[in-house]
Amino acid sequence: MVNGAIIYEPLFPQPSSVLTLHRYYTKLMEDNTFKKRITTIAGLPEFISVENKMLAIVEYCGTMPTKLKKHGNSKKSEPYIRTDPKVIQRAAEMAEHEKVSNVMTKLMEDKSFTAPKSTRQINDKRFRNRKRKREENMNSRINIADDVVSVLSELHSNPVIQEIILTKHKKPVVIVYGNQQMDDMIRNCEGDDGSVLGVDRTFNLGNFYVTFFSYKNRCLISNRTKDFPVMFGPCMIHFDAEEETYGKFFSHVSDRLGQKTRLTIGSDEEKSMTNALKAKFPHANFLLCTKHIHDNIRRHLQENGAGVQARKGILRVIFGKNDGIIFPADDTEFDYRCQNLEPYLEQLPVFKSYWQRFVL
Repeated sequence: MVNGAIIYEPLFPQPSSVLTLHRYYTKLMEDNTFKKRITTIAGLPEFISVENKMLAIVEYCGTMPTKLKKHGNSKKSEPYIRTDPKVIQRAAEMAEHEKVSNVMTKLMEDKSFTAPKSTRQINDKRFRNRKRKREENMNSRINIADDVVSVLSELHSNPVIQEIILTKHKKPVVIVYGNQQMDDMIRNCEGDDGSVLGVDRTFNLGNFYVTFFSYKNRCLISNRTKDFPVMFGPCMIHFDAEEETYGKFFSHVSDRLGQKTRLTIGSDEEKSMTNALKAKFPHANFLLCTKHIHDNIRRHLQENGAGVQARKGILRVIFGKNDGIIFPADDTEFDYRCQNLEPYLEQLPVFKSYWQRFVL
């Protein structure tokens, strides 16, 4: 300090290099007193090896809580603990050669705290691995002729390939399912109280579509939902969405089901699909899925000038999670819940006509 002023004196000799210290801080959401600090150094001299330059110092300050909170999106009370990715990868590799349930049992017996939490983790990882492998091998698929030859070679050896439909100037259509799948679907869907038979088409699986039947298996109860689980029925692998293509698939399934089977079929509003369904299942009852009914009602209300509050109120009465009209326990409760819609029907006579004609 000279005459009350701070004077900085330069160092001699001047440093030939500058080291930069980087620190990253974070704290545990459940307990702010437990913190982590990561320290790295940049600008280290050349004589220090690359491996040492990549090192970081990780410090934990405080006491780790003994009781963890559950995961933010979890519906269960157990705390969330991330499974080591190496454990899941090992389980997925084992599942390529044996059943997932057997893999889970072996890992649990080996060391339970290093095993996956559920078979779903293994299935998801195996699916991602296979998808990545398919994408890597996509360029090896030369042309449609190779695809046809490949599928035809498995027609009599693969138990799930039931029929291959070849049409001039079109790519092949492949119908796949197991005999047990078809038997289960018939058993669960026939009769007035049978499961609704869903039909849907998937997208983004590759350069093809998959249209499949689905139903609820009334012989089983899901531990997670306490409801009948949804099962897959027959599937069609195809390359276009023409009514003729759908008709071939639905005709095949209709022949297997037989005329004695009374069905209730739910689908979306894709015109080519619905036309083919009605042609091949003339005696079935047809329903729209909840999403399409919701979208149709919302669109009708908007186009006919219903106010925002009225639209929200109507949709809440019809599709409310716990007390909506579409989720009654029996006919009596359905009639009771429909009474909640009466005030809106009186205010909007156009919607009343639509409700009675197209929804009820």
